[in-house]
Amino acid sequence: MEKHISMNSPQIMLVGGLIRIAQGLIAATPTLLVGLLIAAILRYYLGRDGTRRLFGGDSIRALPQSWLIGMLLPVCSIGVLPILIQMRRLAATMIQIARDATGVPLLLTLIALLGLAVLAAALPFGLMQHSVERDDPMAPLTMLTVAVPVYATPMLAMSQLGMMFQHANSPGAAFTLLILGTGMNFATPLWFGKHYGWKAAATWLVGLSVIVIAISYVINKQLVPPGVHPAGHTHAFDIYANPLSSLHQSMWATAQEAVLKQADIAGLIALAVLAVFVVIGLTLRALDIDESSVALAVSPTPEVMTPRRFDVIVPRGVVGATMLAGLVTLSVVACFAYYPSPQECLKEISLARGECLSAALSGDKDHALFWLPVWEEWSRRLEVGTFLRRGELRRYQSMQAYLIRKKLELLERELEHEPYEREEVQAVVRDIFATNSRWVRSFQN
Repeated sequence: MEKHISMNSPQIMLVGGLIRIAQGLIAATPTLLVGLLIAAILRYYLGRDGTRRLFGGDSIRALPQSWLIGMLLPVCSIGVLPILIQMRRLAATMIQIARDATGVPLLLTLIALLGLAVLAAALPFGLMQHSVERDDPMAPLTMLTVAVPVYATPMLAMSQLGMMFQHANSPGAAFTLLILGTGMNFATPLWFGKHYGWKAAATWLVGLSVIVIAISYVINKQLVPPGVHPAGHTHAFDIYANPLSSLHQSMWATAQEAVLKQADIAGLIALAVLAVFVVIGLTLRALDIDESSVALAVSPTPEVMTPRRFDVIVPRGVVGATMLAGLVTLSVVACFAYYPSPQECLKEISLARGECLSAALSGDKDHALFWLPVWEEWSRRLEVGTFLRRGELRRYQSMQAYLIRKKLELLERELEHEPYEREEVQAVVRDIFATNSRWVRSFQN
């Protein structure tokens, strides 16, 4: 067993930073792969002129059109389009993706993830639990300093946003996290500075920060949820602080547990695919092969372009637009898959509830604390899945969901309390059973 290490020791700062980079890489890999695919489509199939037309060119509709396309393109899932295997220029697209996977995009990804390491080194364990309270006038500014270096996937930011409103944290801080946490990282100003000049990039960064902070303070008091009282603390931002402290007995065991907890099936598959592209990309770079040679080799010749009954040469722009439309369609399908029907959610909730409560009653705190966030996550999926399919979420359903999550928070506190008090845990579990029955019935009906 390792000896206790001081809170600010270099070892904790280094290992904590590496944990956050590993967790961030697992979370970012699906997005990175989708970005590589979209970049290849834009470069090879649409080209410079086609890309400018796609995003509105110099017209007045350029900004809203670019925003709409950015919102529609999937940035947190990856899929394989069946039509790709039928394309003449598939090899050129794959070569472009592989070379990008070992080039500037990968380097920028690592720079972006470096922000997580910096935060882990600068913020001790649990520091953010009391830093964004509703009545704290510095909460939006505190979130500003955290949101810029943070890498947060859209799904993570939305879940944190819900937790902030549930715990009655600062709405202004929540807005700052939503805009800057998902829309910026360390690599963003670096890229702008390299291509547009450091002065212009600094002006843009300062201007954006001022606008976001101004809006945050305007809405900070206006969007306070009625009837919701501040919880006094939140664990929503523990993932940005150092995951290690002197209280952890085994630093390396804690590090392994934290990384494995992040490694879900989607992240592992995406990491495997990225690793394959990296190997291919390094091989292609060593052989000095790029997509242009393959593209020339498969370009249609006059003989190939002879009209045939079932052999139609599709223009590159049409192929590229079809691929992008397929990605948008895939993102919609993935959204419904991630937020399944209420019936499916209730089945998963029943499993998580049984595991969590039986473990809590038997004194197995670690097992209960593992299943508790799973239960809470499915409760949120239940709400979103219901809204997607029925077009509404009744106020009674929303209130029951809020109550069950508050009871789960109480259970979490009791399980984390030392020493373990069986009577207190049993009382909370009985209360949860009563609330759970009303909550489940509201969605069953």
